[in-house]
Amino acid sequence: MLDRLGLLSRVFAIDICAYALMSNHYHLVLRVDRERVEAMSDHEVLERWNRVFSGNPLIKMFLAGDELSPLQSQMLADLVQDIRPRLYDISWFMRCLNEWIARQANKEDNCKGRFWEGRFRAQALLDEYGLLTCMAYVDLNAIRAGIADSPEHSDFSSIQARIRAWGQSAGEEAAAQCPPLLGFNDCGTDDALLPFTTVDYMELVDWTARNVRADKACAMDEDAPPILVRMGIDCERFAKQMRGEGGSFPIFMGAYHCLRDAAKERGLHYVRGSGTARRLFCGEVAS
Repeated sequence: MLDRLGLLSRVFAIDICAYALMSNHYHLVLRVDRERVEAMSDHEVLERWNRVFSGNPLIKMFLAGDELSPLQSQMLADLVQDIRPRLYDISWFMRCLNEWIARQANKEDNCKGRFWEGRFRAQALLDEYGLLTCMAYVDLNAIRAGIADSPEHSDFSSIQARIRAWGQSAGEEAAAQCPPLLGFNDCGTDDALLPFTTVDYMELVDWTARNVRADKACAMDEDAPPILVRMGIDCERFAKQMRGEGGSFPIFMGAYHCLRDAAKERGLHYVRGSGTARRLFCGEVAS
């Protein structure tokens, strides 16, 4: 699954912010970069698509530099028009992941039929509040489930991959991270990166991991990581969410004013889950 995620992240203009692979499900936090796809040449669009779907003879002819007839050129242009938006479409990304996994599993079990229980569920992360909450929730899945006792021991998770990569940068021997993860904005200048620093996020995950234990009653304000203080997030409510006590799953995650604006844009008077918190959108994270 990690290998497949690595391939797809290089084909699609969809960055992986966080992931957690569990025994019977998985979670992803993704960022769609539509502008990157719109700036691609036709050749790059088709070359990327051909890495996953390599059976179209017309695309093969074009990539090989063969001369095309006017009709073939028009057919190719229509193909590009259809394929380009797929490279920033989460549904296509998930299809290329889930179908491939299902085929592999059925082959191993020598059987046919449905592998996944149903279609994936998705939520829109409206701002930094929603992004931070969702990433931490995903990274702490193994600890919350009692499978791991610390972030560094959370196998098949993005937090373990980030810790190992951090160890490599410090000169320690560690496994290469796979799939590639969207980096943190440690310099404070790049909008294309996650809007947090590596140190801030590591401190947050470490603090939260200690507060999701069953024997921990509540989070202490005086011990709150700097990132929670700067963002004005209630640490006790945040820890409660990380323990999975946030209630039912919302469609959107973000600060209250972002939820209000999202409802207004869609002509809604109510957004599911928006009344569960004043600053954070509570809920469960799905793949």
